[in-house]
Amino acid sequence: MYSYFPKLYLENLEFIEAKLRAVGPADLLSDYKKYREYITEKWDLKNMDKIRDFEWFVEWAGQSIKRLDHVDIVQFALQEHQKSYVYKAALDLARKRDKNKYIMFPFGAPESRVAPQLIHYKENMTAVSFSDVKNNIIVAGESGCIQIVDSQGIVLRTFEGHNKKVTHLSLSANGQYFLSSSEDCTVKVWKIVDLNSYTNGVFTNGCGFNKTPSPQQRQKNFSDLWKVEKTGEKCLYRLAHNGIVTCAEFSPDSKTIVSVSHDKIMRIWNFEKEEVISIFNLNGVPYSCMFSNCGSFVFYSGDKCTVEAYDIRNKNRIASYISPHPVKSLHTISGGNEMEVVLQTNTSVSLQAICSSDNIKANNKVTLFENFSRKEFDQYLCCAVPQDGSYIAVAVSNNKILVCEPHGQIIREYHEPSGNPVCLAADSRSNHLLGIYSDQIIRLWKVEVKPGELPTTLNTNFHAIWSEGESPFIAVLTNRNSVKLLKGRKTINSYSFEKREVSICCLAPDRSCVICGCRDGSLWKWEGNEITHILNLSSDVCAIKSYKITSESIIVALSSQGQVKVCFDDTKIQTINLNCRDCVDFFLLSSDRLLIVCRDFCIKMFVIKSGEPECPFIVIHLPLLVGDLYACDLSCHNILAAVDYKRSLLHLQEVTAKSTPKLINVPQSPTTCKYSPGGEDLVVGFNYGSIKIFSIGEEQFIKEVKINLSPIQSISIGIEGIIGVVCKHIVALIPPESEQIARVQLSAKHICCSPDGKKFVTINTEGNIHLLKLLDNGKKISETRLMLDLHL
Repeated sequence: MYSYFPKLYLENLEFIEAKLRAVGPADLLSDYKKYREYITEKWDLKNMDKIRDFEWFVEWAGQSIKRLDHVDIVQFALQEHQKSYVYKAALDLARKRDKNKYIMFPFGAPESRVAPQLIHYKENMTAVSFSDVKNNIIVAGESGCIQIVDSQGIVLRTFEGHNKKVTHLSLSANGQYFLSSSEDCTVKVWKIVDLNSYTNGVFTNGCGFNKTPSPQQRQKNFSDLWKVEKTGEKCLYRLAHNGIVTCAEFSPDSKTIVSVSHDKIMRIWNFEKEEVISIFNLNGVPYSCMFSNCGSFVFYSGDKCTVEAYDIRNKNRIASYISPHPVKSLHTISGGNEMEVVLQTNTSVSLQAICSSDNIKANNKVTLFENFSRKEFDQYLCCAVPQDGSYIAVAVSNNKILVCEPHGQIIREYHEPSGNPVCLAADSRSNHLLGIYSDQIIRLWKVEVKPGELPTTLNTNFHAIWSEGESPFIAVLTNRNSVKLLKGRKTINSYSFEKREVSICCLAPDRSCVICGCRDGSLWKWEGNEITHILNLSSDVCAIKSYKITSESIIVALSSQGQVKVCFDDTKIQTINLNCRDCVDFFLLSSDRLLIVCRDFCIKMFVIKSGEPECPFIVIHLPLLVGDLYACDLSCHNILAAVDYKRSLLHLQEVTAKSTPKLINVPQSPTTCKYSPGGEDLVVGFNYGSIKIFSIGEEQFIKEVKINLSPIQSISIGIEGIIGVVCKHIVALIPPESEQIARVQLSAKHICCSPDGKKFVTINTEGNIHLLKLLDNGKKISETRLMLDLHL
């Protein structure tokens, strides 16, 4: 039987795909370790290289293959480096499947790609903590069972005693004990014994490669946290709360424990003397508790939107802070101020100095993750801080984990398409971060935080202008408050803003300069190594467009409060003050005509050299109904198209004549629209993941294409009729006169087409530039990944 293993595990992608879909990547990875001798044919060097390629591939793409039915393993394997054995096996299989559509990635996988280590667990997990410097993990399941597993998923110890779900785990500072709080109204203290004394393991289903603990290893003689009950010379310490225990923590010296419960009681207990020191009555249901850095104070937060500090020795409340929202978790920063606490709510993560109740100062609060737009997600889910306080990790509801420095600069982003974590844990000794997920998998990342060597990643919003050749010029913001100018993969220049936060950038049509808008309303021209101030708006700059008409350069900038300023040749400036703030888009019709479209269907044309509206052309459409104009586009024939998201309408209006607007009913919430270069067709994207092509001449929809189940975010159309579409985790190219659709598994937000209509460029959420083009009449996509050397 073992003689078939090399072909099955190192060549047969169909077998690997079937196994991934049946049991998941963790089980397959344990097979590679368990049967390594047989798979490699007794450690053959070539097969050793093969198995490393396949293990890396399974770690990166295994969970996506298991989760996504519409994408097969060949599609993912063709994204590997061309020298990879996985890529070669996929290419052979793709050639045999001549009826299937596949996507080619000539430049292979990006070097910056980060794949977490996967550890499969036997049940849904509720709490997690690191154990020791060996990177062992303490994990609790819904059943109340607690186990210590290593980074390969081997069970080293099992702790039984809770009969309900464990709510929290905490390791003592000396690493000798850990405690667990539970819905069974108890807190239990466990001693971590020698983990190297386990017997030979066996392989079990459902938990990967596991060591089966002997009866002596099942530690049942735990120390209960509360009250003493003597039976002869043996002591069992039991004191149950009268409600669910939500949190319990050790003090920095590992001698004291604090716990809070739904009975609205906080208890402080001396672990060495095994006695209760203090009991505090709380004014609400508590969520979290913790000790200060010195161990003299304890903090608690709960459903009453307050964080309170108590002095353990004097047994009284000494300070409090009122939060706008309930604080879900508390954390301290090692070496920081004694009264500084990291507060995590559903809407913010901040570093707050807890002052006396009559001396709360707003300037004591430092809001973290300020340079991450909350428009991308709904809420913060959970938070973790390592022992040395070198970073703060927080999970957000768009499947990302953000890592920032203690005072707010984001330095890492981890994206996991499988979902959001239930709980996070961070360990500074091994430099690892882990999250437990609802798919019963622990994901482990290596986090290396080196001051001065923070990685630079590109944002997903960019502006591209194509030149002769394959690669476009791209202006894009980075996560370090800087602007980069690139030619394909090569960085031409970059500029960092030190005293102001840049929010948007735009390339000049002749590529001579980059126009940058900032949060303070200032507009700057960056040319070469010089930066020049252009103008100031009333609030932050939210849109910029640059035009070249004959010999005149025109820049139009829009603020978030509805102020528009037009700059001619960097000298003459005209100001337009709108009556509404929600401007959707604007279009320059000629050197002296500017069309502005607002969300409430107010459409105005301005004579921009005078700064006054052109009379009598001020059109207010649908005055008796509440409209919600979501997106718009203007054709080369000056026909404005706008989509009404709430009332599912398509609005068409010729803006250069007093024509009657046309209202067309469309199905279910349109999200975006885009004209073809010739203006004869309009592509409308919808919330349910489809696009429809509307013929302007026939005045009807002529084609519908289903892309995905997610809202369409961006559309771009080439001169040859190829349509590029972006929706959640998918980029698709649709050829004209064909039912074939080529899809790429990419998380992007914007796509831009080249003038010849054959190439498209996009930037994914990991900051990689992708160049795509259709091959073989739309049956395949060739993608050039333009990786950036961000350390230059």
